[in-house]
Amino acid sequence: DVRFDRGIRLAGVSLASDRVEAGGTLAFKLRWDLAGLSSRQPRPAVWVHFVDAANGRAFQADHGMSEDLVTPAGLRTFSTEDFCEVQVPETAAPGRYRFRVGLWVPWEQLRLRAESESTPVVKRGAELAVIEVLPRRPGVGQR
Repeated sequence: DVRFDRGIRLAGVSLASDRVEAGGTLAFKLRWDLAGLSSRQPRPAVWVHFVDAANGRAFQADHGMSEDLVTPAGLRTFSTEDFCEVQVPETAAPGRYRFRVGLWVPWEQLRLRAESESTPVVKRGAELAVIEVLPRRPGVGQR
């Protein structure tokens, strides 16, 4: 559970896998609670960075936040789920990468502050998991 400024909460994350080959695709889902966000406020963008051992951004999957989920009766739920995929570069070195997520307000050039009692917070983002990039298997996906 990670709370961001403006009443936004990252309520959950799920990874399809915590291992991926260089050149492969990693799928994940972010679940957001938007109850504190005014319906008149524009949505911030989501930044997703995969950080290497040297603390450098190796690859990323930044995106706009999805629209609110709606019940079958047409009621707004004040929550949303972002289903995302990131293409790991073929040149990504094998090893462990930290999976960080945060919120960016482009019209203010501002990263929203994050707080959590159970999840490490670094550079205004939450460090949610560690993934392992495996060496690319020879001949896989090549012509």
